[in-house]
Amino acid sequence: MATLNLMRQKETIRLDDSRDSPEFELDLGDSRLKALSVPFGQAYRTISRFAKGQGGDPAALAGAYKEVVAAALGEEAYRAILDYVTCGANDAEDATVYMAPVVTYLFARYSDACTQKRLNLAEKYLASDRAD
Repeated sequence: MATLNLMRQKETIRLDDSRDSPEFELDLGDSRLKALSVPFGQAYRTISRFAKGQGGDPAALAGAYKEVVAAALGEEAYRAILDYVTCGANDAEDATVYMAPVVTYLFARYSDACTQKRLNLAEKYLASDRAD
């Protein structure tokens, strides 16, 4: 038997399994993918430079993380996640190691959705090619 493991356009995400973990809705519909392309691209470049040791400081990295989370989940969600992972300290520059899993997850889901969209476009192209 095959399991498809389909991706859904909208999903609810939790930070952990604790009772007080906040929940957020991630929407990766076509219009959201398009809207996320610029902020995700800018943040990805900043994060990549930082990871390679080519400039950037903790403030720039924290700013890139904020850009990703706020674009994907909203500004209020970013503040709630930062508050949660810092236990109320809200020091974004000192919490990048704790925000990284959130950002990594959002990038991965965005990438998965973009791949799925490309596959759907390829399927449409192949179907139209067969009609000729």
